[in-house]
Amino acid sequence: VQFTEFATNCAAAFDVVFTNWRKQSNVTIKLAVAESIGLLTEVMSKKKFAQKFTEILAYFAGALKAAASTSAHQPPLTRGMCSVLKVMYRDDLADGKIDDIEKQLQLAMDVLHPLAAKNPNYDDQKQVKNHTNILMAFEYMARSRITQTLTYLLSKFQAKSSSRSQLASLLILKHLVNAMDSRLEGVKEQILSSCLQLMDVTNMDVRKA
Repeated sequence: VQFTEFATNCAAAFDVVFTNWRKQSNVTIKLAVAESIGLLTEVMSKKKFAQKFTEILAYFAGALKAAASTSAHQPPLTRGMCSVLKVMYRDDLADGKIDDIEKQLQLAMDVLHPLAAKNPNYDDQKQVKNHTNILMAFEYMARSRITQTLTYLLSKFQAKSSSRSQLASLLILKHLVNAMDSRLEGVKEQILSSCLQLMDVTNMDVRKA
């Protein structure tokens, strides 16, 4: 089977799952469907994904917002969101191929950023995977739109921001520096200067990060 035929078949399967199965009321099934939707985006046709990108992203953002206080429901959703952003980066969709891409990524960052503030229990693999998915999602956004992503993260260091917001940005930036060192060469001074704003904070989690 040629890949184009396979991708077309996956797009057809995606339509069935996304249109019908995501409406399931059973939580276990709904979460499994969400993860499947994310995985299908990685193999469906590029054209179909581009057409559905905004709708898919909004779906995951809404689901994650609803699951913000239920950490056990988050891993399949962050996995799905990460897949969507991975394909966006892979297919260069942030490069003028999607209308209002800045608005779409703002939506993703707004829902993912608060979830990054919680350090995982490393004895719990689900928590570790969930945290990794969140960090990778920000990496794909940064690789696609570095200026927008950094501006968003660094804005959380302002004095009026909460300690949780500051911690989330620190943890995400630490990941980006490790994963994208050469890509950040021109903005390291800006990042360091922004981090220095936190030298006087009293929150110990922020100071340790």
